[in-house]
Parts: sequence; structure tokens; C-alpha cells
Amino acid sequence: NATLSAVPYAMSWVVKQITGRAADALRRKGYLSTKNTRKLFNSLGSFLPAIMVLIVGYVGSNHVMAVAAVTLCVGLSGLAAAGYNVNHLDIAPKYSGKLHFTYTN
Repeated sequence: NATLSAVPYAMSWVVKQITGRAADALRRKGYLSTKNTRKLFNSLGSFLPAIMVLIVGYVGSNHVMAVAAVTLCVGLSGLAAAGYNVNHLDIAPKYSGKLHFTYTN
């Protein structure tokens, strides 16, 4: 049970690693501005998990599909890290460490 409970958060960690690099690449290559990159990843990190929550409501008693949808929900919420968690760097780069520490604790 503990391993099964950890899988969604492990997926979220993997998604955060991938989307952080993807967001940096989109900005570095000039495909999207910083503002639009943040908006894109924050939107994806909000809407895709919402769709997964709706799917959970329709899977009925199929526990495998429910666990898969919840895993995708939590995992895809990691997309928002590339859009929201880095705002401290955009707003106040000199004090971002202090701001982030205060925000998380």
C-alpha cells in the first residue's frame, strides 16, 4: 500500500524534472517568452489534472483505472512547477531564496 501511495508523487517528481528542462528550452530557443511559458505550464498543470479528476468520477468500480487516473492527476500537476514555483525568480531574483523558503515553510 505504501508503494502504491508513493507512485503518484514519484511521477510528479519525474514530470517536474522534464517540464523544468522543457520550459527552459522553450525560453532559451525563443519559442515562447517567459510570461507565455509560465502561463502555458501553469495552465497545463491545472487543466490536465482537472480532466483526470473528472475521469475518476466515471471509471465506476474499476480500481485499476481509478488508480491510474489519480496517478496521472498528481503526476500532471507537476507541470505547474514550471509555471508557478519559479515566480520567485521572476519577481525578485535577488531575494528568491528567502521568498521561496518563506513560501514553503
